[in-house]
Amino acid sequence: MDWLPTERLRLSTSVAFYDTKLKDDYTNFDAAGNPTDVLAPRGTALPITADFKGNVVARYTFPLGNFDAHVQGALSYTGSRSAILDVIDNAATGGDIPASSFLDLSFGVQNDKYSVELFLANATDEDAPLGKTSECTPLVCGVPQSYAIRSRPRTIGIKFSQDF
Repeated sequence: MDWLPTERLRLSTSVAFYDTKLKDDYTNFDAAGNPTDVLAPRGTALPITADFKGNVVARYTFPLGNFDAHVQGALSYTGSRSAILDVIDNAATGGDIPASSFLDLSFGVQNDKYSVELFLANATDEDAPLGKTSECTPLVCGVPQSYAIRSRPRTIGIKFSQDF
């Protein structure tokens, strides 16, 4: 949803709700094709997908000398979610991926030929895993070594572009 309360201020938001539950048990099968054990019971949420995701962006534009300038803030949120469908393996490899929020800020100027933007990504330096994995399952390796895909740390940068 986009809303322009004034000529210079734009507020945007998006939300997503997911209901990703198994309709049947997720099971192992023996060589004859018979189910042996339930790895995830019916009703277990699918991994990686949070029940809720959302973001809010506010952008204010204004003239600054001969340039068009803007300031912007963007806040995004992702709820907790399992990393692996197998509930025992998920618990053994560190459990669910926790919920996380990220705040990005920017200030920029542009004219017909040039633009420069100063940005601050992950302003709060949120150290949240975006995903988790392991080399192998606990059934094979015993206690597996878990790995987390980490978010980018707080990053300050400048973007410059030129139109030819």
